[in-house]
Amino acid sequence: YINDCNKSSFCNFILMRKHCITTTILFCIFLSASGQSANSYFFVEAAAGASIPVGKFADKTYSSDFLKSDPSGLAKTGFGISVTGGYQINKKLSVLLLFGSSENMQDKKAYENYLKQKYGNNITTFVTTNNWKVKKIMTGALITLPLLKQGKLFLQPKLLAGFCKIKIPDYRYVGFD
Repeated sequence: YINDCNKSSFCNFILMRKHCITTTILFCIFLSASGQSANSYFFVEAAAGASIPVGKFADKTYSSDFLKSDPSGLAKTGFGISVTGGYQINKKLSVLLLFGSSENMQDKKAYENYLKQKYGNNITTFVTTNNWKVKKIMTGALITLPLLKQGKLFLQPKLLAGFCKIKIPDYRYVGFD
């Protein structure tokens, strides 16, 4: 019998297991393989995939408190793309320049749930939302760490910093009884 999931060691175990599985999946998604040797010091990489919201950005609890310092993002999983150009300084170090964009829809259900909680379940709601949009320009370094002596398997962590422009989406809702 679990009385309170926030205080239960069983729920903490399940949450920790969920985070470990998610981290493992993300690690596998970001692995890459190279099928050819580089003849040039310059390289370009294009990437596309899921833009997964985390933390308050993914929180689905809407509040109409506009003075709240850290409001929920209500973001759903979206799509992201990026193009990275680089210059290989030596076999282990490269400098990078990344241009990227991502877009995440808002969760309309969170607004509907808020209205029904505030005004009752008999209310009819119509919700219109726009998407979160993020554009970024980042620069940094890529380090190549060989995992085997033959140099055919290696790890390439990237450290990037830069500028992001975020378009905070608007929303409209109408509710009537």
